[in-house]
Amino acid sequence: MAPRYTHPEDFDIPATHGGEARPRPLKSRRLVDMPEFSSESFPKGKNNAPNKDAENQKEKLPAPHKNMVNQKEKAPLRMPSHTPESTSRPQPCPARDTAPAPSLPPDTCAVLSVTPAGEGETVAVVLALPEPEGKKAQRVRFHLLVEQYVELGVKTGTITPEDAETLLDAGRLCGAIRRGMALLQYGDQSARRLAYKLTVKGVDREIAARAAAYLTEKGYIREDDTATLRAEQGIRKGWGERRIREDLVAHGFTREAVEEAMESLADTDWEETCADAIRKKYGEIPEDRGERQKLIAAMMRLGYDADTIREAMRRILRKQ
Repeated sequence: MAPRYTHPEDFDIPATHGGEARPRPLKSRRLVDMPEFSSESFPKGKNNAPNKDAENQKEKLPAPHKNMVNQKEKAPLRMPSHTPESTSRPQPCPARDTAPAPSLPPDTCAVLSVTPAGEGETVAVVLALPEPEGKKAQRVRFHLLVEQYVELGVKTGTITPEDAETLLDAGRLCGAIRRGMALLQYGDQSARRLAYKLTVKGVDREIAARAAAYLTEKGYIREDDTATLRAEQGIRKGWGERRIREDLVAHGFTREAVEEAMESLADTDWEETCADAIRKKYGEIPEDRGERQKLIAAMMRLGYDADTIREAMRRILRKQ
């Protein structure tokens, strides 16, 4: 089935205020920006003097990503404190490089380097941008998807400010896509809910919508299958038809996906499902009138209507 999300305007993302707890450490190193070690990252000796063996330690250290892979079974992945990921809210892509760029005219933009990254899944680009004061250029490093790199035809050399802004926008989109793929590792979800979670993480709303549309187009998000699976999970939880429908809508699935999921439950015996829920919670129908009223109220909260509850109670009483 063709994806329904092809344009950012397809999304209605509410504005967010405040933050959200950071997700658990990622299990795949391919979606993590690996830290770049510098001499400032290593311990210093007494009297705040640099350690004489710092450079030697730097040479002997294994590659960061290999070290993380060897330890991921022992402890959760923890990024070093000097990396942007250690802050309460992840830093937006792209990130400014502390090292100055080569001598360039004040108003010149240039692509300094283009190198493969992430085991060939992305391309790392280093861009030189002029400072607002026009004093000297500074380096900005970000990632592009391989298809973005091919489409934009990125090459080293001087570029126009408009081309520089295009590259920066592509870098932001790439960062949002990679972050969205990381969120999908924790479970399938709707495109609208994924876009909302990205905005909570600090991604621009328009960029988040474009990232969700891209992941839908590429098949990483399958709303119909995910909605149907979630509806079936609701049946196993003992939910009624109304509760399941409300749950799908609350998780951002499209109207078409919701209707298709509910159609997959057309053969469900809701009276028997309600009776099973009553047996699990109460065992049998209580004789006290007040307790019966509490039972009915509990079943209504699970999404069953009054007629379904009464029929379910009759079935249980016949077998008692």
